[in-house]
Amino acid sequence: LVLEVSPWNLKNLEKINAQIIIYPNAGDNYKNFGCNNISEFMNLLFKPTKLSSKKTKYILNYSELHNHPYIKDIPGEKYWYTRKSKDILKDENFQGVSFENRKIYGSFYGDHSFLVNETLVQGKESKENLLAAITCCMCLSLSKETIEYLINFFPGISHRLEFVALKNKVYFFNHSKAEDMIEFTRAIQSMTGPLIVIAGGK
Repeated sequence: LVLEVSPWNLKNLEKINAQIIIYPNAGDNYKNFGCNNISEFMNLLFKPTKLSSKKTKYILNYSELHNHPYIKDIPGEKYWYTRKSKDILKDENFQGVSFENRKIYGSFYGDHSFLVNETLVQGKESKENLLAAITCCMCLSLSKETIEYLINFFPGISHRLEFVALKNKVYFFNHSKAEDMIEFTRAIQSMTGPLIVIAGGK
């Protein structure tokens, strides 16, 4: 069972027995969730860590959370994911998944590498989500073949820079999730190469 949980859902959470919990970021939009200040919001956001057992594994975005004060007190195993190489991080204690030279490296449960031929996942956030998924797959002891298939053939989440088709050497992506200029601009900036934009609305 996989649950995507928002801060609103956490308000009434009384117990949880999660095998794995993923934190892509912490954010600071506490007013959107009825909190009076950032401290109240952080206590709400990290509530599952206080209710979970020491056997729970945590998958965390290195660039967003590595120095976050709420992370260091989390009980249980922590695994990081990052789009940077381990050499750039210069963190001897790094345990997780990193990216370098068309390969994704996993440095826990032994050292593993996964070849990236041409992933269909586009955009910074989507690629970070892919690394989080790979880290989760490794925690669940999925085979190397399964993980490499995920890397090279997963088309992305529906309507979120989702790969649709390849026709006449043109890749088509659907990003109809973008409902405001911030999301639209972020998607445009994450793409590389010549770009044709088909857009409606304002």
